[in-house]
Amino acid sequence: MKYRQLYVAIDHKHAGVVTCVADSPAELAQKCGVDLSTVSHSVSAMRQNPQKKRRFASVWTVWSDREYAKYFGEVPTC
Repeated sequence: MKYRQLYVAIDHKHAGVVTCVADSPAELAQKCGVDLSTVSHSVSAMRQNPQKKRRFASVWTVWSDREYAKYFGEVPTC
């Protein structure tokens, strides 16, 4: 099993639907047209208190070795 962190933008006006997914905070900021600090502060606030409604968050996903190789090309050694 491999773990991968993804960064998401959430629309709380529509039942918390994920509107954008990225591999890094910088990529998410670019896709959403905001500063990197906006994403970083939101992700940090969500980690401290998951009950708060913030626009950006990070999530950990679990992948089998086969799934990881299929979607990301190679299985990491870590």
